[in-house]
Formats: sequence, C-alpha cells, structure tokens
Amino acid sequence: MSRGILTHRFERVAESISRNRLSKVIGNLAPILLTAGLVSFYLLCPSLTVAAFHSLSAPSTAAVGANLTVSWTAPAGSSYYDMIGLYPTETTGSRGAIWSSYTTGARSGSFTLTASTIGTYEFRYFVNQAVYQLAQTSNPVTVTSSSGRNHKLIEWGWDSKLPQYLKRNIASMEQMPFDGTDIKIQYGHPWTGGTDYFGWKVFTSKVLTINDPVLQWDIRTIKSTPFKKFTDNFLDVETSSVHELEFVDWFDDWSTYLNNVTVAAQVAQRAGLKGIILDTEVYQSPQWQYDRQKYASTKTLAQYKAQVLQRGRDVMTAMTSAYPNITVMLTFGSGVVALRKWYDGASFNESAYGYSLVVPFVDGMLQVISERKNQGQNYPRLIEGFESSYDFKTDSLFMTQGYDQIRTGGRSLSSVPDLYDQFYRVGFGTWMRYDWFSPADFDLALGYALNDTESYVWVWSDGSTGSEPDWWTVPPTNIPQAYIDALRSAKSRYLGR
Repeated sequence: MSRGILTHRFERVAESISRNRLSKVIGNLAPILLTAGLVSFYLLCPSLTVAAFHSLSAPSTAAVGANLTVSWTAPAGSSYYDMIGLYPTETTGSRGAIWSSYTTGARSGSFTLTASTIGTYEFRYFVNQAVYQLAQTSNPVTVTSSSGRNHKLIEWGWDSKLPQYLKRNIASMEQMPFDGTDIKIQYGHPWTGGTDYFGWKVFTSKVLTINDPVLQWDIRTIKSTPFKKFTDNFLDVETSSVHELEFVDWFDDWSTYLNNVTVAAQVAQRAGLKGIILDTEVYQSPQWQYDRQKYASTKTLAQYKAQVLQRGRDVMTAMTSAYPNITVMLTFGSGVVALRKWYDGASFNESAYGYSLVVPFVDGMLQVISERKNQGQNYPRLIEGFESSYDFKTDSLFMTQGYDQIRTGGRSLSSVPDLYDQFYRVGFGTWMRYDWFSPADFDLALGYALNDTESYVWVWSDGSTGSEPDWWTVPPTNIPQAYIDALRSAKSRYLGR
C-alpha cells in the first residue's frame, strides 16, 4: 500500500468518526504504523495532529541551576527508543539537543534535569529511533538568571564623561540600560581633549598628588552626584601611557609609578567608585614582551617573570593601601596569553609574544589578595575584562575562546593555580561596531557575554570607524535606536532587569 493511499484512507476515517473515537483508532494502529515506517502519517494527515497521541508538559520558566522537569504521555506500543530532547528554539530537527533521553517505551513519565544556560528552549518528542519523526513539541521554556546573580553591564569609550557633565546629566544617563560608566578624571588643569586626563598620567615620570585642586574638584563632584542606577562606576588607568615613549623597566626604580597608583586608588575610594579599569593594552613601549625589555640580553625570561610578579605585588599592595576592597579589571590578562598560545599551538613563542609578562603580573596581584584574605583583612576583586572578545558573536566563541581560555588556559600558565581559581574572575568586552554587528548580532553577543561572564561585561565605543557614538547625549549620538533596544533586550533577557 502506498503512503499516499494510506493517508487518504485514514483521512476518510477521520471524517466519519468522532475525535475521541479517532484517538483510540490511531492509538491502536500506532505500532503498525511505526513498524511500517509510516510515522509520517501523523504529520501528513490534515485531519489529525500527533498532539492527540503524545503530550509534553514543562514549566514556562526556570532559573539557572534549578531543576527543570518535563512530563510526557505516549500511546501504547511506543518504541523503547522514542526520545525526548531539550533544544534551543532557533534549531530544528533532532540534532543539537543539549539534553536527551529515551522513554524506554513507557506510556507516561517525567525527566528532571538542571537548567544550565540562559536562553529559550523547547522539549521535543521523537518517535522511532530509526527515522526520528517529530511527534510533539512543548511550550517554550525560558531559562532565566539564577537568584542572586549580579553580573553588571558598563560602558567605556571615547564618550566617557567628565564628573561635571555626569552630575548635570545623571538622570538622563541612567535612562540607558547600563549599571555604570567609566569617568574621565582631570588633573592639574581642566581637560583639553584626547588623553589629557588623569588615567594616562599614572604610569609616567610625573609625580601625582591627591591634593591637586582640579583632582579634588572632580572627587567632590562625583561624591555629590545623585546616583540611583549607576552602582558600578570606574576610573581607567593606562599602564602604557602615550605621553612618554619609554616604560620604566621592571628592574628599575618604580617609586613614582607606585606613588601614582596609590593616588589612583585614593581617587577611586574617595569618589565612591567601584574601582579601576587597569588598561594593560600596549600603546607605546612593549612592556609585556620579554625580548623587548631593557635588560633582556643579560637577564633570563625566568628572572623577568620573577621581577614582574613582584611588581604585580607592588601594584596591588599600593592599591589596597588606599582602597582595601577595590575592584580591578584588566583589559588584557592571563586569558589573552592562553588564547594566543591556543591559537599558535607548538609555534607559540613566549619570549616574543607581546603580552606574556602579564601572566606573572596577575600572579603577583593574586598573592596579595590571598595574603590579605588569610590575615582577615578586606581584599580586592580581580577580573580579566578580556578585550579579545570584542568581536565575538556566538556562545561557542565566548565559551571556547573566552571563558575556557581564561578559566582553564590561564590557570595552566599561572604559577599560583590555586589562587587563580579562587580569586581570578572572568569578564568580557564587546565593541559596538556597526560593521561587525547588526542590531540582532549585538543583542545575541551581549546576551552570550552576560550569560558567560562571572562579573562584568563592558561595551567599548569609539569613533575609529568613522562615526563617533555617544551614549550619554540626549538623544544618543550616532547610535541607532535598534542598538539601544538590543542592549535593553539582552540585559533584560539575561539579567532580568
């Protein structure tokens, strides 16, 4: 008998008997149809739906880490190898399940699994292992942020504002879906543009003081700003200043650097900022590359690693002397080095890679954090902001080339892996470039970043691609509404706020 004839005959049956009776007829014939490989009858027949014979029941929402239970019913004679799987709603078919299990021929039952990743999913019931015909699909299941999850979304870029602008416009600024912003702090004289502000003067030969009148004006202005939503504001400090060509070698006198780092931490503490974005990107001297160091011809890589570790200790000690529980986020950390090593494989050259010495610097900072904790003192929080994720669009990239490289790859490079596990946290940066991201791409990328981070996601904005976006004007400049909507959508979906 051809499939078309069989379908036609059962359509005629469907026209002549009641729905209740029809369920019994087809239910009894299900084993025959399955054996004949004619499960598609259920799908082809316009008078019937498979829903009459298979059912799936699941909650509409679940929090990450919570139990997620799906219940099912099936007709008598169902195959041992009928399968139920959990799938992202954007997929089709039986492949790509993030969880699955056989029903073992039971007519009803339930499975309980752990909701592991934020997103929207559905359960699918497939009959007959040989062909896996879709029999039923559940309602959508939205996995939301777990209770107590407090990841934050902040903005930093060329559009970062002075404290005086911030105070005047904080009500409108807080209408944007961020939890905080970077703030330009002035020093010595009012800002004249570009890099003429405090953060670019820290790692220079200029000795800074907390008593500078312009600096004090900015601190008072920030302290008197009526923040309501912006709970996580930062001061950026660049370790590779464009104001001086040479970086003081790791073995030379660091007293000015450490004085200035202490002042930076004092500013953050007195202004009520969350902490410092320590921008470790190389803009001038290649400070993190061993074979470009001043004494590389007479000191080994191992000697430089030991000295850089000590400088990491010195910097963190200076910061905590002024702000014991400061949050420090690095733009380039151990995970960036791990990613490069992963890319290069056997050809990776530790001596010649531009950021290799970041690893011992991080280790030194971790040692100070651990010592303070063990002594019962307040201790800082250290985060890798991972600028290398700027153009990531998929969850796979954020996990395999981001999270895994920071969490596992960076650990393998660390000389203090236990401290690395305990105190080093994952963050992500993304760059709002219109030539990289459509609004839909931006929505997805931010969502994945917010899901996979352990702390912060920061959005970088600048004018290097021609247009100079500014989130903080009213209305925002050179930022299409679709991108603002994408930001709101991702934050609401993944953080529930």
